Amino acid sequence: RTCGVARVHWLVACGYVVAPVANTLGFVICTEWGLRGAINVPHWLFSVPEGAGVDSVLLNEVLFSINALGMAIGAPIWAGLCIYVAPRTLLAASLLLQVPLNLVILLMAPQMTSAMLVMFLYGLVSSSGLLFIVFNFMLSVSPDMSNAAVRMGFLEVCRYVVMWLTSAFVFFVQPTSQAGSAATPLPPSVLASLSPMVIVSVIFNLVPGLLLLAAPGPYRDDRFPRWDFRNAGKNLSFIFLCASEVVGALGN
Repeated sequence: RTCGVARVHWLVACGYVVAPVANTLGFVICTEWGLRGAINVPHWLFSVPEGAGVDSVLLNEVLFSINALGMAIGAPIWAGLCIYVAPRTLLAASLLLQVPLNLVILLMAPQMTSAMLVMFLYGLVSSSGLLFIVFNFMLSVSPDMSNAAVRMGFLEVCRYVVMWLTSAFVFFVQPTSQAGSAATPLPPSVLASLSPMVIVSVIFNLVPGLLLLAAPGPYRDDRFPRWDFRNAGKNLSFIFLCASEVVGALGN
């Protein structure tokens, strides 16, 4: 244990807290692809009048929608896998799958179709984020939920701090302000300015992902029970929590 918390829980918490770095990195690069790879952008994404350039607002809406579609498809898949696959395998897969996504975006040419595909894949992978909350308490189950509530609150605070620091870094380096050319619409200077995010994301996904493959006890042996919707209406608190999540997501 470290600071009274099992070391495996630190790994799980790390995967949850650092997730916004990979998501922000993917969205920034895909946005740059859409703005700079205009020759490969569908006609309906151009601003009016014709020739005014790519409509950045519509581009963001398209990428957000594609990402949300990936999350909507991925969430039930990850939940279903919890019935059959060991938790440590799922957690490790969620982290390790982000490593090639973080690296491949540095090698591909800026195309709108590539941007949409990458954002969809990011949605599929990042939809597993709640598993890092669910599996963060497997070795410390207690009837007193106060410690669990404190830990969840601490994780959320850390995650939001990382998210806002990542956004501040993107605003600071301003990758969109760096001009490209017809031959290289996405200049190396853009990738160089975002390289700290790539390094942080790869390290904090690769190292915990590999270590989680050896997680002990319930992370190796436990599985989720099968879904049973017959009792779904008997506990109103779950229904209200679900409605709260849906309404909150729509507001965001």
